[in-house]
Amino acid sequence: MLTRFWWETRLTWMKAKGYTNNELMTTGSAGAANPTEVTNGYQFWTQTDDEGYFLLEDVRVGNYSLYAWVPGFIGDYKYNLFINIRSGSRIKLGELEYVSPRNGATIWELVSTSPTTDGNVAIDTSHQYATIKWLREKPLAKFMDAQWLLILKAEEQKLIKVTIKLPETVLTKLISDSNENYLSDGVSKSAQLWNEQRKLILHDAFFDFLLPSMEKEAKSLLAGRAKSWLIMEYGKLLWDRVCVAPYQRKEQNLRSDEKLHPELWLAVGVRESLQLHL
Repeated sequence: MLTRFWWETRLTWMKAKGYTNNELMTTGSAGAANPTEVTNGYQFWTQTDDEGYFLLEDVRVGNYSLYAWVPGFIGDYKYNLFINIRSGSRIKLGELEYVSPRNGATIWELVSTSPTTDGNVAIDTSHQYATIKWLREKPLAKFMDAQWLLILKAEEQKLIKVTIKLPETVLTKLISDSNENYLSDGVSKSAQLWNEQRKLILHDAFFDFLLPSMEKEAKSLLAGRAKSWLIMEYGKLLWDRVCVAPYQRKEQNLRSDEKLHPELWLAVGVRESLQLHL
């Protein structure tokens, strides 16, 4: 299966009815669903190689949809048809091509954190929030694990402050391009006065609407990715546990004179019981 970009992909089958937003559902029609709201079903994850190929093996029988994303790009890929997995089957989906649904798809936002007064005292080098006490302009694309969930927890406890913003060069370029397209080229006094009003309108549009919406969307994106990564890690750990063979107890043929005295067993049991109640 060939794709244009580096993918992180998943086949998902759910028993629950469909949701909408960020992950694919398999009941009703193919579409997006929010992974943070889904608590049951099966998820199979993989990552493509350098040429865009990937293979998912040992998938359970059922109907699936394909979901994929490219780190650092806005917009997720979805395969619009259901994939029916039957026992012993091998399915090739052919070549898939991702086209970003928006212009300027690169995610520019940067995340910074700093401790509050309480956080500066509470968070030392051994604290669980030590690694997020100070972050300086970390790109959204670099958040590939559950670190954002730790940041949210620390922010909720009022130990750190979180800032999400565009790089100054990018913000300046956006405002400059907006001025170029929105302001009048007139040189009259009235045209200049109207341009001053237009600049105020652009300022309010950016700082009161667009940038706050961008921050909200970035937080939602980070939370969804972090929770999906955490679910994947839990799944790997659980799979490692269930794949372990049952413990095989070795038979010991002890002679009667080698067996522990019953009173000793009783004494050990009493001592352990006392320790539990201390």
